[in-house]
Amino acid sequence: MKKTRSMRARAALSVGTILLSSAGIGLATTSPAAAADCVLSNNAGVGLPTSSKSYCSVTVGRKAQWSFGPDSSCKKFTPGQTRTFLAPYPFSGWSGLKACAV
Repeated sequence: MKKTRSMRARAALSVGTILLSSAGIGLATTSPAAAADCVLSNNAGVGLPTSSKSYCSVTVGRKAQWSFGPDSSCKKFTPGQTRTFLAPYPFSGWSGLKACAV
């Protein structure tokens, strides 16, 4: 009986170690879309267009988020590309960019 428990305990520890190492791999890798700081925006004010430029080394996707209005669709930013997002309503305020899949 003692031998069976120790074998089960070792098996459980092995499975736990594999799960933890797998979770660690997922946390350590980052995608280009996660680097939100490589696309910068310049907002002129409420209801006005917002210009965004990509300083990323790879193509990334971003969508504009607006307060008091719907978010834009996902737009592709190639390295060095500039895009202008128009406010959906005159009273919409700029909330920022959100990473998305292109």
